[in-house]
Parts: sequence; C-alpha cells; structure tokens
Amino acid sequence: MRMVFAAVVLLLTAQAAFATNKAAEFICNEIADAEKYARCVNKADAVAEGATSRHQTSGSSGWSAFFWPVSWWVAYYAFGLILGSYVYRDARRRDWLFLAVRPFWWLVLVILDPAFGLLAYWLVHYSKLSQNYAEFVSSQEGG
Repeated sequence: MRMVFAAVVLLLTAQAAFATNKAAEFICNEIADAEKYARCVNKADAVAEGATSRHQTSGSSGWSAFFWPVSWWVAYYAFGLILGSYVYRDARRRDWLFLAVRPFWWLVLVILDPAFGLLAYWLVHYSKLSQNYAEFVSSQEGG
C-alpha cells in the first residue's frame, strides 16, 4: 500500500512541471480577443517562470525530487530484510510459537513493515506478556 501511495505522489509531483502552462490558460480563459489572449498567456508564463526560478535552489532538478523518496523506501525495506533474517532465525530456534505463527510468517511481516513487525515479534516473544504466557502454559502442562 505504501508503494502505491509513493508512486502516486511521485507521479503527481512530476505533473507539477506541466501545471504552469495550464495555469496561464486558466487565468486568461475569459479573454476573447486572440491578441490580448496571447499577451496574457505570455505574461502569465513569464510571471510563473520568474516565480519558479526564484524558489529553486541551485542544482535541484526533478531527478532529485524522485531520487530521495525512492532511496528512502529502498533503505527502509532493506532494513526490513536485515531485521527479517534475524527474526526468522530467532523464531526457528524457539521451542514454542505463540498462536502457532510459523517463522516464515514472522519474516514476511517484518519485511513488509519492519517497525510494526519487529515490535509485534518482541511483544509476543520477549516482553513480560510472553513470559507470563509461557509460565501459564508450562504450569498447565506440568500439573
């Protein structure tokens, strides 16, 4: 879902470059005379070009607007892969599995959402909640 959202946002930002001409046409839409309309569009384009050039930083381009969000997502899911491998190995070594969730499904959860997956795995297997559950299960089996 996040990847779809990121793709939509990137496509919308790419469309922003074409918005200046459409804005000029929108502003000058009410002018019926062709000569006045052409002057209005030229003036609106000049104003829009001046406004965008004032706000741009040196060396910035559309590529950097695409590169940084994509690189962040790549790093986020790479981190999920690394965490997922550790969670998978730890889940395989466990004697009992809470609700019979297999190590493969823990791996998938941590890869898809590293923060939530790692938090859920920690809560289920390492928190005080899991210790109480393990003690309860062992007391039921023993007695």
